[in-house]
Amino acid sequence: MIRAAFAQEKVVCYVLIVAASSKGKQFVLFTAEDEFGLMVGQREIIMQPTRHLGPLEIINSDFAEGLFVGLLPYQESSPAKRASPLPSSPPADKAATR
Repeated sequence: MIRAAFAQEKVVCYVLIVAASSKGKQFVLFTAEDEFGLMVGQREIIMQPTRHLGPLEIINSDFAEGLFVGLLPYQESSPAKRASPLPSSPPADKAATR
C-alpha cells in the first residue's frame, strides 16, 4: 500500500522514523532513501539527567531488509534499483559479474 501511494504521488525520497529498544536502551531509528540508495542511522534516547537525544550514529551495513525498505518505485535505469542493498553494495547485475 505504501509503495503504491509513493508511486501514485511520484515520491522521490523519504525518511522513516521509528522508536525501538535493544538491551535496555531506547533509540530513534532513521531510514532515508532516494534514487541513489538507502542510509540508516540511530540516536539513543537518553533519560538522565534530562531527556535528550544522543548523537546521530550512521549504521554501516551492506544490506537492509524489511517491510519499510525499498519503498520507492525506481526507473529501470536507476542505480538504486536493487533488492534493498545499501549504497556500499554493488548493484545486483554488477555483483554477478565479479
